[in-house]
Amino acid sequence: MATNYAVAPGEFLQEWIEEEGRGITQSDLAERLGVSRKHVNQILGGKASISPELALRLEHVTGIPCRAWLAYEALYQEDRARIQEENSLSNHLSCVSSELASFLRRQGASKATLRDPQRVLIDFLDFTGFGSCGAFVEYSSKAMQCPSYAALRESGAYVDEALVAAWIAAGEKTETCQKSSDLHFDRQKLLDLLPHIKRRAKTSDSTMIDDISAMLETAGVIYQFVEPPKKFPLHGITRWLKNGVPIIQQTGRRKKDAYVIWTLFHELGHLLYDEEAATHIDCGSKPVAQQSLEEKRANGFAREMLFGDDLSPYRGITRSHQIKAIAEQHGHIVSVVVLELHRKRWLNYSWCNDLITDLDIPFASPAKP
Repeated sequence: MATNYAVAPGEFLQEWIEEEGRGITQSDLAERLGVSRKHVNQILGGKASISPELALRLEHVTGIPCRAWLAYEALYQEDRARIQEENSLSNHLSCVSSELASFLRRQGASKATLRDPQRVLIDFLDFTGFGSCGAFVEYSSKAMQCPSYAALRESGAYVDEALVAAWIAAGEKTETCQKSSDLHFDRQKLLDLLPHIKRRAKTSDSTMIDDISAMLETAGVIYQFVEPPKKFPLHGITRWLKNGVPIIQQTGRRKKDAYVIWTLFHELGHLLYDEEAATHIDCGSKPVAQQSLEEKRANGFAREMLFGDDLSPYRGITRSHQIKAIAEQHGHIVSVVVLELHRKRWLNYSWCNDLITDLDIPFASPAKP
């Protein structure tokens, strides 16, 4: 059981001096050990550690085995480190929210509640793979400087950095992501798959997302939905894992097929045409003037792929059966056409929503231990 105090090996040595040393002084002990009196005094005061060499000498002098002295030293250092960590945790309890505690419990990563915020914080570090709160804060500070995170902050959304890190970590612990070492991103393969993905997306049924995920996996792209925490500001994130495999991770908050399909092709545009392997966050639409060059390019790619960036055949059309007929004629995905017509205000937002389908989002399963 962990303690809130640390016992230095010097206390055991002091106990030996008093009970079994037969009047031996610190000077006598120093002479027998072949070290200075100051060194012995520092050991007794817990200011100097016991090395393997000194532990062996102590065995000869005291009769207490070398391994016992080393065990005392190891336990002392462990307890000291644990106490220091607890002090550090106490300074970072503001990172802990009820949403974070709830999300970690749902992931099976913690059993703690806000009644024990320190335990929640420890479980968070274990789950996300950070060695200390300081390491997480430093990482988060750097991450928040990237353009996508900056845009998220500018959007006015409240950003719980620990919650974002936990959701990202959950994505790395899915069965699909755990197999990423077997994947290799193939850009040409992805380009070749695009018409097949578009064709599959025309039918919004219960297996559409799984089928598209399987296709993308053959090109070395992970496409998955990870159930988000409550009060989560993100719709998704696209990034590159350390092994060079891209991952498109969505929350499924927008369960409409039009949003899912549009977002997918937008993110594929980032993977194919961004000059750098950057992280992109989907936190909702922004005015065109506020979009980066990469965002505008990804939007242009999605439009070109989905309807040739030409919606002129739909101008003035307001009935569902008309839009559906034109979409079938041109090979367009009808729900995405309606979404774009709404965005362009060519179609009243309350019209033709019967062409947009609700999806049953297949959330990724955590990998088995």
